[in-house]
Amino acid sequence: MNWTKYKLSIILCTVLVTWGVSCLIAEFNYRVRPETPLCAFKLEDCGDSIYHLDFLGESISFALPPDQVRQFADSEQMRNYREQGAVILDSASRDIKALRNFIDSCLQW
Repeated sequence: MNWTKYKLSIILCTVLVTWGVSCLIAEFNYRVRPETPLCAFKLEDCGDSIYHLDFLGESISFALPPDQVRQFADSEQMRNYREQGAVILDSASRDIKALRNFIDSCLQW
């Protein structure tokens, strides 16, 4: 039960911070830079393995060689990350279902 409260608190804080940042960027775009709105994060594929990244108004362009990208994507480390991600998503979905059941049981009282 205690872990559920902690997880709910973390989710609520994350949602509130994300909502606050979203409102802040929207207000900044409305008042300060309406002609060129600020985007928090933008990644563009410019073709030929060249990417352009914008992060809060700062720009960087970089190239990724296709062979290295393919080797990295097929590496043992990435396979392990994918497996760990699947386990974490499975656990999170079970926690969300348990939280939903808990909220439903509380609302039925």
